Amino acid sequence: MKAKVIRTSLAVALCLTAAAAKSGDWKKDVDNLRSQYAELFNQKQADKLADLYAEDAVLITTGTETIQGRKNIHDYLQQGFAQGAGNLNIQSEGMQSSGDLAYDWGKFTDSTTNNGHYLVVLKKAGGKWRLAAESTFAGGPPASK
Repeated sequence: MKAKVIRTSLAVALCLTAAAAKSGDWKKDVDNLRSQYAELFNQKQADKLADLYAEDAVLITTGTETIQGRKNIHDYLQQGFAQGAGNLNIQSEGMQSSGDLAYDWGKFTDSTTNNGHYLVVLKKAGGKWRLAAESTFAGGPPASK
């Protein structure tokens, strides 16, 4: 009986440890995605940047109509780069997840809007996190550098 309790306790502990480790993986993945986004944005790589979005993604930002779909988001980004967008700095203020959905919010600065806030919803499909919805608006305190 004692051996059975120890084995059961050990099995539960291993499961909890694995679950805790797995639950933290999404944060690292989202942090990496955010860093990759800023890097690609600053390199003005619209093609690679658009690949970070889900095929049916939605982008809502200051001064535009709602932009739907990866191709339209790509075109919007490319137009922004042609108008001088760059120098993006993103500062996350928090993130949460539930299953295959996560959200991240914070502040940003860039060369066109100067500063603003963002909220993104990410979804995991095929083992990869992608931007499913993004909302940004200009104004507010700038992101720390």
